[in-house]
Formats: sequence, structure tokens, C-alpha cells
Amino acid sequence: MNPTLPTLIPYQDHYPYVPVMVKRPLVTFDPIAVAKIIHQMGNGFALTIDRHQRYSYFSFKPQRSLTGRQLAKHQRPANETLQAILNQYRTPRIHGLPPFTGGLIGYFGYEYVQQFVPKLHLKSPATADLDDLGLFLVTSVLVYDHRHHELGLTQLIPTADLAATYAVTQTALTQQLAAIIEQLQQPMALPPFDLQQPLHMQADQATYARQVDRIRQHIYAGDIFQMIYANPCLGTMSGSLLAVYQQLQKTAAPYTCYFKQANFEMTVASPETLVTKDGEQIATYPLAGTRRRGRTPAEDQQLAHELQTSPKEIAEHNMLVDLGRNDLGQVAKFKSVRVTNLRRLIRYSQVMHLELV
Repeated sequence: MNPTLPTLIPYQDHYPYVPVMVKRPLVTFDPIAVAKIIHQMGNGFALTIDRHQRYSYFSFKPQRSLTGRQLAKHQRPANETLQAILNQYRTPRIHGLPPFTGGLIGYFGYEYVQQFVPKLHLKSPATADLDDLGLFLVTSVLVYDHRHHELGLTQLIPTADLAATYAVTQTALTQQLAAIIEQLQQPMALPPFDLQQPLHMQADQATYARQVDRIRQHIYAGDIFQMIYANPCLGTMSGSLLAVYQQLQKTAAPYTCYFKQANFEMTVASPETLVTKDGEQIATYPLAGTRRRGRTPAEDQQLAHELQTSPKEIAEHNMLVDLGRNDLGQVAKFKSVRVTNLRRLIRYSQVMHLELV
């Protein structure tokens, strides 16, 4: 088990918990098999971050499940409650372990911005009456290392009686990882998925066009300088989104996720990094400008040239450069924000984008 006990002892006076991990070689790994276990258990997540580079994370036994409605019942603001949990389970970053070994993981809805900007009063309720947030507190994480083809199981252990806890945890984690690997070898059918009502746009084209004209008038008037006006597809389904998650694996997107919290399910595939922090460095990688992939190499090149020379796409991209610099400038050291790569073309299986780094 890593790290060794002597490596962890210096941390026990400074942190309430430390992470440990056992791992085993596993050449063939199917994230869908783990997601099936998550669905069966009722709560958990599957998250792959740039799987061609490194890690996929899974948890199907969260320590605690948190929703916006639950936190709203507390006397203290939701942010303070979440920060208290993070402080309670604060751990050191230890070389050789995956970046994520436990903590809070989940989603925040757009409506959660009111926690940071209280003077904002949203006129419309949340879409489909969804929670402002859904989070799990996880103290044990199943991790697959795609580079070294290893499956690991992490655990946060208290530092109060570190020596005794370390020995017990080593035995327990080794047994748990062996049991999980054995469970992954057992065939398990996908739960059913049935689209009972065809997907349809929330607003028809005429309504959407009128709203876009209204937004343009606000821009001309100087009221706003950007708006993302969504027109989501809605439908009615029964069963589970696991089958959709399986299909999204084929997109080879840098981020894929399956999240199940009680009767709420979500699955995601995205190429975009809104924000990432590594040590003292913070970065954003917004995408602005999209074209489909060409059916032939020649058409692909033609679409790429069209994307890279479009005045509309360049203008939108330049706007995001300013927004990204301004956002990072709110928290970064003065004069430390840099644009390192402007309008870089990146290709994915279905589309191509212009990326800012």
C-alpha cells in the first residue's frame, strides 16, 4: 500500500486525514462495467478526465449525499457548510497518488451563482425543478490509470491513530479491490432505456428568433455584452441513461461522466475545460468556434480553413479571450495572466473547435 507509513507520519500533525492506495495491474478495463455497479448501488459517479492521458475515477459507496434542497434547510449558507466539510476532510497532495483521492464531487447548477452574488434574483425557476447542486462526499475512490494500466482503490484514513489505522486499512483495501475486480468479471446487462416521447426543442424557431432579436437589442443598448441563450432538447424517457453513457464513450471526449443520485441521473461528454487548478497554477481552456468533421480529408481541411478565417468565429473567440483573462484576473496574482495559445485548432471525432489556452 502506498504511501508507506513513514511517509505519512509527518502529515499527522497538520491534516485530519491522509490518502492511501492499493493497486493491481489490469490491462483490460471497461468503465461501463463499473457504471453498472454504480447504477445497481443507487448512488455514485464515473468520471474520466482526458482518458488518453491518465485517469478515470469511480465511486459507488459515497460517505454522504448532498443536495441543494438539503442544504437550504440549514441555518448557515450552503457555501459555509461545504467549506466546513472540506476542512474536516482536508488531505495533503502526495506524489505518486492520483490528483483526486476523495472529497466533494458532483455538479452545481447555474442557479447556484446566487450563493456568490446574493443581489441576483432569478425570475425563472430552475429547469425541470432540478436541485441547485448535487454532491457526494467520497472517502474511497476506484481509480483506473490508463497510462500504466492499473486499477487502484484509495481511502482517506484519519491521522488520530495512524499506525493502527494504516495496518487495518491495508488489509481491508486489498480485499475490497480483489472483490471489485472479481465483480467486474461477472456479466451484467445494461438496464433498459426507452425514449417515450421524441426529443423536441423547448422553443420553436420563431420564438427563439424573437428572443435572439431581443438579446441583440440589449447588446446594442449596452445592457449586456454576452448571453448564452440555450434552447434545450426535451423528452420523456424511462429506464436508465447508462445506455447513453455507453454511446458517449465512443466520442473520445476528454471528459465523460455518469452521475446517479437517488432517482436523478446525468451523463455528460465534453471537450471543454472551464477551469482547472494544479498547485498554484490556474487555467481556463474555453472553446469558441465549431465545425463538423469533414467526410473526406479534403472537406475536413476546407472546413478547418473556414473555421479559422471566419470573422464571426474570430470575433467570438477574441471576446472569450477577454472574458477568460478577466475571470482569472479576479483570483490570480496581478499581471500573472497570460494567453499561451490563441485560436488553436483541435479536432475531435465528430467536430473541430478553436481553443484558447
